Amino acid sequence: MFCPKCGHEKPQGARSCDFCDQDLNTPSDSTITDVVRSSGFVGRQRELGELTSALGDAISGHGRLVLLGGDPGIGKTCIVQELAAIADARSADVFWEHCYEGEGAPPY
Repeated sequence: MFCPKCGHEKPQGARSCDFCDQDLNTPSDSTITDVVRSSGFVGRQRELGELTSALGDAISGHGRLVLLGGDPGIGKTCIVQELAAIADARSADVFWEHCYEGEGAPPY
């Protein structure tokens, strides 16, 4: 479980974050498991864990670069949508963009 304000990992049952002193007994305190369970997301838990770890680092001020690649239809968009839901549950800003898929777009 993670602090929704700073992203630091918190012990089970903690009432406040040891790092930023955020009250953790508020309705906005969502766990990753609750967010993922409510969405019906299946599989790719290891990959989602890696992305969630990078998210926690970013929230706490330690940026990371993550490359998510794969064949068409493998679930890249789905896993990023799950990560966006987790980020939103932690009160992080989420920005979404996509590439133009019209005719004549380069294949890279």
